[in-house]
Amino acid sequence: MKKPMIFFSEIKVMNDQVESAWSIWKNIGLDNLPVNSDRKCYRSENEKNIFIELISISSFDDVEFILSKREDFIKSMNELIASDWHQQIFYHVETVVESNGALPESDKLQMRYVEVPKSVENEYLEWRRNTIFEVVKSSDRIKGFEAYHTYISNQPGVMFFSSFEGDSATYMKDIFETDRYKDIIQQAGDKYVAGGKSGLHTKIYVSELGL
Repeated sequence: MKKPMIFFSEIKVMNDQVESAWSIWKNIGLDNLPVNSDRKCYRSENEKNIFIELISISSFDDVEFILSKREDFIKSMNELIASDWHQQIFYHVETVVESNGALPESDKLQMRYVEVPKSVENEYLEWRRNTIFEVVKSSDRIKGFEAYHTYISNQPGVMFFSSFEGDSATYMKDIFETDRYKDIIQQAGDKYVAGGKSGLHTKIYVSELGL
């Protein structure tokens, strides 16, 4: 099933304002969203003052609508954050493990990013179906796995959204730190990823229920 686009925001909150900022961030509400849109909030597992927001959108008009409804929310948050707003739009490319909603529904979310040169893109897409995606599909720990690509972003590339529950260290060890996956990472770095293995980035986020 083709998923909607995702309007993604990330902020860094001042360390002494984390809990008050989180209360505002998570409670902005769905009444400020376009019809048929959904919203999900997470915090970085390792950096508690990093907040992200995912909103499902159908068009660029939805982004304009969202921003027009959030002036008070943005003003409130601006007083508490130590960064600017980092915002991107992702478009859906492929579903590897199906989930029910337009957005991740798990307590934990892993975002894995790579930039792939266009000159090897088609070869990379075929390669990942036979390597990365086969590993993902074989794991019962992964509750949803979607491949996206940046549409509007200052960090162009591929973004994988992997939904899971439970202990993050165990999840990583059982899936992405095995000898098999280390070999896949080596292949990716050697052939497909801009910057080699150093161009692979992964972060884990937790929802309100996972805190």
